[in-house]
Formats: sequence, C-alpha cells, structure tokens
Amino acid sequence: MVENIDLDGSGSQQTYERVLIPEDSYLAVLTDFSETKPEKKMQEYKNEDGTITKKEVTHEKQRWLFTLKNEKGEIIMNKENNPQTFPMFIRVKVSKAPKENLSNTKMYDILEKADLLGALAEQQKLWSGMDSKEKMDEAFQNFLKDNLANKGCKVVVETVNKGKKDKEYSVVKNILRFGA
Repeated sequence: MVENIDLDGSGSQQTYERVLIPEDSYLAVLTDFSETKPEKKMQEYKNEDGTITKKEVTHEKQRWLFTLKNEKGEIIMNKENNPQTFPMFIRVKVSKAPKENLSNTKMYDILEKADLLGALAEQQKLWSGMDSKEKMDEAFQNFLKDNLANKGCKVVVETVNKGKKDKEYSVVKNILRFGA
C-alpha cells in the first residue's frame, strides 16, 4: 500500500510504502526521527462512583524510522531496490513508574536500554535554563539524534490492521536491545 504522509514533520507530503513482513524480531538500524508533534484524542476515565468521564488529552509523539535486516543479514529492500523503512510511533515522555505494579514510559525504557538515562539527566540540567518549550523540544530531539541515530538494535515487528486485507502493514513495536 502506498500513501502520502508527512514523514519528517516538515508539513510536506512524501510517498511512503507500507509493507507487510512476518511478525518477529529483527536486527535493525534506527535511521531517522520526525519532529515532535502533538496528538489529540479522547480518553475515558472511570470515576470512583462508576461513571465515566471523557476528556480530550494531548500527547507529544514522534515517528522513528528503522531499516531492518532479514535472516540472512541483508537489509530489507523496497520495489525500487532502496532500503525499506519501518516506523515506530512513540510518546515523548520520559518517566519512571512511580509504583512497582505500574509501567515506565516506552521512551524511559528505550533510553535505559541505550544506557542514556545518566546523560539525559545531565542534559536536562542544561536545558532547564531555556526560555521556551520549543527550544527544549529541539534540544531533546538533538540529544536523541546524537545518541541514537544509526545505532544498531534488535526490534520487535508487529502487524497493524491484522486481518484487514489491503490494509495490513508492519511497524516496529519495541526495541529489545541496542548494540545488536
């Protein structure tokens, strides 16, 4: 399936081919990051009295692009014989779970696997003096690019729209480890 989407966050539309590959773990290289974009959606909350409240929430998200290698160690190519990229969508929030039975954010887990939490804490001290959220977002984006771009890793691939013919495609669900 081919569709036009904004791959790099610039507002320009680019052709992107969605591809379906078997769900599995693959060796990969993180090749690109989109700019941080707000995503609005309605979320339901269950109140103590059992009633449900709906509230519009905004999450900051990024799209990361990976090239994957097949079982022979060859990069998976598209029809034009160029490396095929596979996206992973991630919320831009770094927080450790406050309680044992809760989960860390995906971004926290990724930075922990890449051994970057200490470096991020040092950078955040420098960023705290910045006068705008946009400058802080840009600094965080640059931190990710400087430390994760072109880094080898092992990822898990899943199928989106499973069972819906002509709408199924593969995305990176999670990063298992870096240095693969």
